[in-house]
Amino acid sequence: MIKFALVGRGWRADYYKNIAALLPRVFEITDEIDGTEAWDVDFAVLAAKGAEFAVVSVKADVLPELSAHIIKQGVPVLSETPAALDLEALGKLEAALAGVPQGREMYQLAENYPYRPDVAARIECIRQGLIGDPCVATVSYTNTYHAIAIMRKLLHLDAATVRAFGGVENVEVTTTKFPVLGQAVYSREGAPTKREVTITTETMSVLRFPDVDGVPKTAVYNFEDNQHRAYDRTRVIEIKGEHGTIHNETLYRQIDYKTPVESHILRRNIGEYDNVEGTGLYAMIAPAANPKYVWQNPFLEASLSEYNQMNCRLNDDELAVATLVKKMSEYVASGYDETLAPYPFEEAKIDIELWAKL
Repeated sequence: MIKFALVGRGWRADYYKNIAALLPRVFEITDEIDGTEAWDVDFAVLAAKGAEFAVVSVKADVLPELSAHIIKQGVPVLSETPAALDLEALGKLEAALAGVPQGREMYQLAENYPYRPDVAARIECIRQGLIGDPCVATVSYTNTYHAIAIMRKLLHLDAATVRAFGGVENVEVTTTKFPVLGQAVYSREGAPTKREVTITTETMSVLRFPDVDGVPKTAVYNFEDNQHRAYDRTRVIEIKGEHGTIHNETLYRQIDYKTPVESHILRRNIGEYDNVEGTGLYAMIAPAANPKYVWQNPFLEASLSEYNQMNCRLNDDELAVATLVKKMSEYVASGYDETLAPYPFEEAKIDIELWAKL
């Protein structure tokens, strides 16, 4: 059982409530604390009662300061995104963490996108070398620091690599913005109630990183405001490598100099047609990969009913959040083994610094 305190209320905080409600044998929220009241809470007492760490999901302008406040009490924090709204706030957070023994280690960011099943599956295909060294990643899927996190993962550009090959200051960024006509989209207030033509802004940026051991590294960011919630806009993730390309769910590659092969990354769901194993996403499968499953749902066994049906009714975002909370628990239990860190401060810092350059 993974036990954590939840600080904050609202859209993102509800995700943590959902995973605890749907997987009660895995997650337990020991305490729910309003963000405005958290400043007066003794978090060491909550830890003594069983909370392994605190998930902090409050407004972005107070998020860094409140996260540091809790860490100063000796309690690890899994902070919702963003780590900070600007470079000044990021610097204050970094200084605050530096003032606490193991402060940086106790802080982790809930950057969920690299842990979404479809993104994680593509990352695994690249890790297995199916397209060779990745050199260009185009992401038109989500926005700002989230997209940067995805692009860096796809290109094998962790924070240490970016720093080792010149740092953020040596990343060349070119950005253009232009207006686009569109329709009203789904929002946190719900679905649109009428047809409404809107004018949004589309941003295109090219981030040219220094070569890494002779391999060029370029990220292409493309996002229209609210694109990820629009019914009539597509999503694109494309990664070009030395001998192949992943375009969305399709894998194009050459197995030798003259033999092209096309295959697909597939979702295997249970509960469809005559399948009575339960309900939910079982795995992501890539026939070209070894093993074939490039992502497997880690919560199916914990969702077994008395009739041996797996009922893991989590959407992709909730699966990513659940994975982060599980990894945070393992990381804290390890005594902050950096190889188990879900998303450390240094990675969050790079994302914010690159976001500031767009």
